[in-house]
Amino acid sequence: MTTDDCIERKSPFDESESIPSGKPVSKFRKDELRRMGIDLPLTFVRWLANQGFWSPMETRMTGENWHTVVAYYSLEDLRNSLNQLGKQDIFELQRVWRLLKAVRSKNDRRSGAHVTGRYAIWESNDDDERVLQWVPFEGVLKNGWIVTGRGERKSATGNHIEYRRTEKTSMEHDVKDDSLQRIKGL
Repeated sequence: MTTDDCIERKSPFDESESIPSGKPVSKFRKDELRRMGIDLPLTFVRWLANQGFWSPMETRMTGENWHTVVAYYSLEDLRNSLNQLGKQDIFELQRVWRLLKAVRSKNDRRSGAHVTGRYAIWESNDDDERVLQWVPFEGVLKNGWIVTGRGERKSATGNHIEYRRTEKTSMEHDVKDDSLQRIKGL
């Protein structure tokens, strides 16, 4: 696939059809991207949202017992943003994304990634479950598990844990300075 094939300029669906409303970026599927004329990897599209190239159309509070802010995105907004960037910039972003993915993967295999975050302690009463408290932690993420500074081993997936990386390699920093900032400035 070449970069010229990434975006179709014409919409492949009838304009009288309603454009799907926004939803969290994690809920989009590859066939929805194709229907909008976007032929890019789904993980790359999610990365674009995380880097701020694709802004959410709205944010909502979710949950009954505890609140989470969820960003809702529109595929039409993504298509318009990609059309404004141009094919060469999209190709450059994909190159940066692949490079960062390779660097991060290599570092994670070696020693794990340093993370900081919090995990939930749950309370259960018959039919009711709620978060009793959130416990902050610092630790190392490796192979889908986080080993906290206290030696506890926690799964890195699920709605009971939130974390982010705290260190970046010098190579990640150099790549972001050189490429991402230039393209964001367009």
